[in-house]
Amino acid sequence: MIEMAIALVIIGIVGGVSITLGSMQLEQARIKSTVEQMTNLEQALIQHLALHGRLPCPSSLTAGPSTEGREEITTGASAAICNAAVDQIFIKDDILEAVYMGAVPFHSLNLGREASVDAWGNRIAYVVQRSFINSDITNDICADATAAMDDHTNAIYLCFRGQSSGSANAGNADLNILQSNQGYAVTEDAVFILISHGANGFGAFQGQSIGRNALPANNSAERDNTNCPLNAACGTLAIADSNFVYDEAGGGFDDIVHFSTRNQLVARCNQRYANSCASNFGIDIR
Repeated sequence: MIEMAIALVIIGIVGGVSITLGSMQLEQARIKSTVEQMTNLEQALIQHLALHGRLPCPSSLTAGPSTEGREEITTGASAAICNAAVDQIFIKDDILEAVYMGAVPFHSLNLGREASVDAWGNRIAYVVQRSFINSDITNDICADATAAMDDHTNAIYLCFRGQSSGSANAGNADLNILQSNQGYAVTEDAVFILISHGANGFGAFQGQSIGRNALPANNSAERDNTNCPLNAACGTLAIADSNFVYDEAGGGFDDIVHFSTRNQLVARCNQRYANSCASNFGIDIR
């Protein structure tokens, strides 16, 4: 009987370890799948840039089947804007520049809906600046590449071709990627950001509904990856700041953040699509 009891204890321990290892392997597989998904989304964004000379606007995070996945862009007499009047496209205005946060516009990228939902079933957030959703077509006063500047105060620079890399602008709408919420900057020159809110899903919009998960209660790094950081006065459709956290040790941070700088994206566009950005739209390394 003693031997049987010992055997049962050992079986229980082994079974518990197996379940734990299985859960860890499943979680690692979900992380790997989401990272690969974001890499594929970047490829689709590069293709859109090669075809149109600009990045797309986000789609609404709460759109129904008839409009889900379509970029919400409004063109007019001057540079185009993303239609932030649509429910759940968040915006931060800064002089003429703006930062938009919404859902991945999978339909406009010629992708299926599954491309916009992470391995935990939540929508992947997509963040982009106004300058980079414009081309010389949507902004007919777009500056030539030779005159490109990191300037958000003059409409001629509100286009992908007219914006140079850097962060010497007069405003504060550059997308800042931080290594932690303590302020170490990885880059201040990101042109888009993709955000999965990871296994805990705090702050994520649900993939199968228009609902939103609860915002992180105390994790300031994860709150930076929503539209509403801790200790900020957040409006219904406002983005409080343009700082996003790439990595944070401890504290339950499990967001997955993917981004690219202007010159990285331009180099990949020209390498992969027969110099399309440069030859068709005058977009080169700046």
